[in-house]
Amino acid sequence: MKSKKLKLNITDIVIFLVMIFLCFVTLYPFVYAISYSFSNGHSVLTNPVSFLPVDFTLENYKAVFSNDKIARAFVVSVMRTVIGLSYTLFITGTAAYTLSKRYLPGNRFFSYFFIIPMYVSGGMIATYVNISHLGLMNNFFVYIFPYGFAAYYMLIMRTYFAGIPISLEESAQLDGAGDIRIFFQIIAPLSKPIFATIALFAGVMQWNMWFDAMVYVPRASLHPLQLVLQNVLKQAAGLANMKQLAQSGEMKITAEAVQMATLVVATVPILLIYPFVQRYFVKGVMIGAVKA
Repeated sequence: MKSKKLKLNITDIVIFLVMIFLCFVTLYPFVYAISYSFSNGHSVLTNPVSFLPVDFTLENYKAVFSNDKIARAFVVSVMRTVIGLSYTLFITGTAAYTLSKRYLPGNRFFSYFFIIPMYVSGGMIATYVNISHLGLMNNFFVYIFPYGFAAYYMLIMRTYFAGIPISLEESAQLDGAGDIRIFFQIIAPLSKPIFATIALFAGVMQWNMWFDAMVYVPRASLHPLQLVLQNVLKQAAGLANMKQLAQSGEMKITAEAVQMATLVVATVPILLIYPFVQRYFVKGVMIGAVKA
């Protein structure tokens, strides 16, 4: 009995150490980026960053926020995330609620009809031609309209809605409530976990998207933060000059330090949302997993 208990304790210790190692490997790149972004570029050249900032400074962030492109791109990313997320929840949510009604004529047909595009796509050329003919080239709404409906999100929400007791809707119908009022005043408030789960998925997707802007939006004033960040990370022009100035002590920032600061600015806002939706997210995922 004692040997079994000892074996269990050793197993727990090994699992604990492995999890600590995985947490360290996962979090260290974020810690490194944040520390580097607050470090003096001149000092980092001689004393590399490990965990804490080297010669703490805010010059890197001043350089980031003094860049008109980054400030404008930040606003564009916030707008596309908020508007796009709201639009996705409305379109996908109402479609999922409709298809959750098994008595709806053609329910199975429409379900398969919406699922097919998950596996079969028209391709990049067809999508480009479609976007062009819809007049969405160089248009902010190219970030919104194409992402209004997502079959995967619809399936998750439909499963959740189907689990809500039908008696609630029948009671509301007896009081004269229509489908729209039932959805917004009864179904939606009872579905906060699944809405939060989909909102997290769709919000992160919208915030991180840059490819659509690169293809459909040549106008720089409409570029989101992620595309601007990519351009900043790719730009090597002036890197040698910045390093020489930093080595001579005339400059406290380097291209690498500014890149890290830009990376933090692009990442932190979406990370701050997680604590507010975590409890709904976990509940929504668990319920969806059990019902599926």
